[in-house]
Amino acid sequence: MKAHHLGLCGLCILVAATLVVGALAFGVPTPSLWTLALVAACPLMMIVMMRGMPGGSSTDAGRLKNEHDEQVRRR
Repeated sequence: MKAHHLGLCGLCILVAATLVVGALAFGVPTPSLWTLALVAACPLMMIVMMRGMPGGSSTDAGRLKNEHDEQVRRR
């Protein structure tokens, strides 16, 4: 992983931990924080999984089409 990416991940974890500690200090009930964590986990996991998917750019589609055309010509 790139150092910039790791630094950004560390910053996000630090912000999340600070928010949790602050919420607990202001008397927010723990079950409410668990509910918020579950609701936030779904879109966060989607973002992480979508970034991890390979390809998807138009140049990849063009390259794949050219490779397919080459295979059809060889037959």
